Formats: sequence, C-alpha cells, structure tokens
Amino acid sequence: THALQVTDGSEHALRRKKCTHEMAEMPQDLNDMTKIMTQNIQDVLGRGERLESVVNKATRLRDDSSKYAKNAKYLNTQALLRKYGPIVAVLTLVCGMLWWRFR
Repeated sequence: THALQVTDGSEHALRRKKCTHEMAEMPQDLNDMTKIMTQNIQDVLGRGERLESVVNKATRLRDDSSKYAKNAKYLNTQALLRKYGPIVAVLTLVCGMLWWRFR
C-alpha cells in the first residue's frame, strides 16, 4: 500500500505542476487573444470604410449616368431638329404659300 501512496503522490504532483504551467501560460494566451480580437475589429472597421467608399462611388456613378442620359436625350433632340427642321420649315412655307394662293 505504501507504493500505491507514492504513486498517488507523484500523480498529484504532476497534476499540480501541469496546472501551474497552464496557469502561467494563461496571461500570454489572453494577450494573444486580445491582439487577435483587436486585429479582427480593425479589419472589420477597414471593411466598413471600404464599403462606404464603394457606396459613395456608386452614388456618384448613378448621378453621373442620370446626367449623361439627360444630355444624350437633349443632343438627340437637337440632332433631329437640325436634320429635319429645315425640311419641315420649307414644307410649311410651301403649304402656306399654296394655301394663300388658292384660298
């Protein structure tokens, strides 16, 4: 029974030594976890800033495309007037002269 008690005593000492070692490593593990979490938070904030930048660019693009569409419509109208305006003016003048002559 004495040998059994020695074995139990050495197991208890090994467990105590292991526990002490693990407790000594805890502050370092906590520091490591704190650094990792801090980096994760900074990464998330960085993504948020990048998302905000993308949203701003998308808004500007939408506004600019709206302006482009309005300008394109205006230019198309001007081109039609330049192309067909003189023909319509001449036809209107001829019809007016014919109406005046034969009234």
